[in-house]
Formats: sequence, C-alpha cells, structure tokens
Amino acid sequence: MTDPTLDLDAFCGTWRIVSSTFPMWTRGSRTGPRFTYAWLSPAADGAPRLADNVTYEVRGRTRSIKGVDTLRTGATGPEFRWRGSGLLAPLTSIWRVAELGAYDTWAVIVFSRSLLTPAEVDVVVRPKAIADPEVLDAARERSRTLGARWIL
Repeated sequence: MTDPTLDLDAFCGTWRIVSSTFPMWTRGSRTGPRFTYAWLSPAADGAPRLADNVTYEVRGRTRSIKGVDTLRTGATGPEFRWRGSGLLAPLTSIWRVAELGAYDTWAVIVFSRSLLTPAEVDVVVRPKAIADPEVLDAARERSRTLGARWIL
C-alpha cells in the first residue's frame, strides 16, 4: 500500500526504471526509461499536481511522453491520475507509489490497467544511486518478488 505520508517534495525529481512488467520496457526496443516529476500549480479544486515526463531511447534518439499527475484519494490510499499532454490528452491512467526503499533511493510504482496499457509494476532507482551495490541489490530483490524483468 502507498505510504500516506509520502513526501512529494522528496519524491519529485528523476527516477530510472530498472525493472518492469510493462511490455513497452521489457521488449528491449525502448531503453534507458526514466520518470521525472516536478511540481505544477494545484488543480482548480486545490489538488496537488505534478508534471510527469517519461523519457527513453529508441535507436539512439531520445523520445518522451508528457503528462500531468493529479493527486487523489483512491481505494488503497493516495494515488495519482495521469492525463497525457498534447495528442495524448484523451488518455489517462492511475498509479501509486507502493513502496519506498531506504532513504528514498528506490521505489515500487504500481500502474492500474488503462484503455491502452495492461496493469504494470515498475521498480525505479534514483540515478545518483545506480552505482550503489546495496541499492541495486535491494531493487533487484524486490523485482524478483514482484516478477518484474530486470532491464537496467
């Protein structure tokens, strides 16, 4: 379950996907996926919002998927509703932080099934922690228990 005390200030920033159950990442044609979150002004109802930028490489070129995350209360606690930007504006999905590792160096993010994507789990690590063997060992172990494929 998502920690209801999730510190969004600490959570913002860049995360590198190291393992996943999402076919877009596990097929291998899109590499180096990263999530970057940054504060936006609140929604009209006052709900906190984050800019959500997903970047990855395809044949040496950087691609991105942009959207906006709005914090809301879901059945399992705090969760985000993502809405795509630009041509992706009609698309939405729901995601939550299911677990945070020691010192917020890694996390488990769970995505609900959407119109175009299956339910998925990503294990993410802060880029500055990628070189830390203890962090990678913890992320790798959590990946194994979740059945997520290591893609780092």
